[in-house]
Amino acid sequence: MSLLPASAQPAARSAFAGADIAATARLNWRNGAPRPRFEDDVWSFIGWAEAPVQMRVTEKNVLFDRIAHRPWRVVAKELALAWIATQDERVLALPHARRVPRHPRTVYARIYHLTVWLNWLHERRITTPAAVTQEHCEAFLREYGVVRDKETGAVLRNKAGGSLRTVVSAMQDITDYGELLSPDRHRPGFRPWAGDRPASSAGRRPGPKW
Repeated sequence: MSLLPASAQPAARSAFAGADIAATARLNWRNGAPRPRFEDDVWSFIGWAEAPVQMRVTEKNVLFDRIAHRPWRVVAKELALAWIATQDERVLALPHARRVPRHPRTVYARIYHLTVWLNWLHERRITTPAAVTQEHCEAFLREYGVVRDKETGAVLRNKAGGSLRTVVSAMQDITDYGELLSPDRHRPGFRPWAGDRPASSAGRRPGPKW
């Protein structure tokens, strides 16, 4: 048994440490174009040979550097690579992982929403998935689910359901891909909103308090 406090424990090495993102995800890459590595805090898909013309330059740069707590960055990177590298043996070993790869453009959007959740946790000094509770999830969704006036803070409207479904799905993936996550995982038996689908969870909006 280690005598080090939890905060001083050495971080576990990621299963994806050192990975070439393009090679791991089996993406065709243009010759000579820079290839993102797992440790990079920005994954550039500028060199992706099959990027659709409607994919904006901003969407080709997945920004992990906006996640304040570095262990949360690792969680986000592990999820992002697992979403696109569905044929990797480490992902295939997960019973609840998707078998159809997500489009890099979709990964960009999911990381955008997931970043808000992870920074919300960090602001409340929650630094490990094991400390997350359903109460945290619901409190976050109440805050994230509305658009407020920047000056007064008054609620203007509910956010579109699509963005809420995306963030709920990403939150649940921390459980579904838990065996792959090196910093930690949700406590045994916990999955945000239990077995509900993201659409159901995102649709629960208490009226007057929003």
